[in-house]
Amino acid sequence: MYSIRHHRDGAVIVEGDRVRKFGVYLPLAEGFERYGTLGTRHRAALGLPEWSDALAVAVSEERGTISGASGGGLRMLVQSEGLREDLASILKRRYQDCPERPWYWLLTHKLRDKVSAVVFTLLLWAIFVASQGSGVVTRSYEVPVEFQFLPRGYTVSTMSRETIAVTLAGRNQDFNSLDPEVLRIVIRLPGGVEGRQRVRIEESMISRPAALSVVKFTPRYVEFTVQKQE
Repeated sequence: MYSIRHHRDGAVIVEGDRVRKFGVYLPLAEGFERYGTLGTRHRAALGLPEWSDALAVAVSEERGTISGASGGGLRMLVQSEGLREDLASILKRRYQDCPERPWYWLLTHKLRDKVSAVVFTLLLWAIFVASQGSGVVTRSYEVPVEFQFLPRGYTVSTMSRETIAVTLAGRNQDFNSLDPEVLRIVIRLPGGVEGRQRVRIEESMISRPAALSVVKFTPRYVEFTVQKQE
């Protein structure tokens, strides 16, 4: 809480019971001609609320009057009781009739510093996201076909396609840690199967890390021959 006392050689700023500054020159109100012969003290009292939300009170030594300044106007108060009522009315109107003001002050107080902090935070977040490679990307691989549960003494020959073109999606960091050798198309053959076979490729047959998802693959079918070894 600050109080300002104006003298001919400048104002004194008092915080609590301590003098913080002296010889301070206050902003003077513009268009002061309508107040006639009132001096610099009243002009400074009216000018201060033009630059802030302060309530200014000017006491005239010559006239013995009290004036209150706020909202661009100067009001003459003959007695101290009038000053008390005037201040009470202003405080009530400012803090009770406008309950949203604390939130408005919270958002607008030191607005430049808050905007700078938000921009700096977003910049750090962008750098972090870029370093982590969290953006989803796609990559394509030629994945070899592998057979499981092939009966003993049998072999696979004359395959229509030995690899399947598979497109995977994931984060950069997941692809960076991927060893393409672990990618497989696994076809499980039941026992007793012999001769020419045609198998439809399903997504569940594509062996891959769990962090990567399948976007597409082609062809959808593989033909081959299962025959007994001689």
